[in-house]
Amino acid sequence: MDNFKTALKNRLKLLIIGILVASVAFCCSGLSGKGDELVFSGYLSGFQVGVAVITISVLGVVAYKCALALRSEEKLRKYYVTETDERELFI
Repeated sequence: MDNFKTALKNRLKLLIIGILVASVAFCCSGLSGKGDELVFSGYLSGFQVGVAVITISVLGVVAYKCALALRSEEKLRKYYVTETDERELFI
């Protein structure tokens, strides 16, 4: 269980780094406008914004689940069972 706990801590760190990188990329893509104007218009920009928001949201939800599992031994055990259950892996 200790190996799983350290792996979960490392996963949480990587998720937080991913959220930060996605947020910075999202902000920098909007700053490429002319002058003081932000450019978030057009189909391609809308698609990029949507992908960025969905990516940040999914990474945030997974990071939240990992953080909750690390707070309690019972939740950690349940999370371990859901991740290593052969029936789930088989499907």
